[in-house]
Amino acid sequence: MMDQIGLDTIQKITLYWARELNDPAAEKRAAFLETLTAQGFCGAKTNRGFYTYPDPAYAQADFLQKGKARLTYPVAGS
Repeated sequence: MMDQIGLDTIQKITLYWARELNDPAAEKRAAFLETLTAQGFCGAKTNRGFYTYPDPAYAQADFLQKGKARLTYPVAGS
C-alpha cells in the first residue's frame, strides 16, 4: 500500500507526526524513508519502491511461498 501512495508522501506524513508527537522511533522510520526516496525509490510512480514495477512480486501467485519474497531496495550493509 505504501508503494501505491508514494514513499515520498509516506515519509512526509511520518516525519510530520514524529515531530508533532515527539516520537524518536517514528523519526528513525522517516529517516529510512528519506534515504530510499533520495535514491529514487518513491513507489509505483517511479516504477520502484519496496517492489519493482510494472510487475511487482506481490502480484505473483506464489508470492507468499517460503523463499519467494525479494527486496528491491538497498539494504544497509549490502
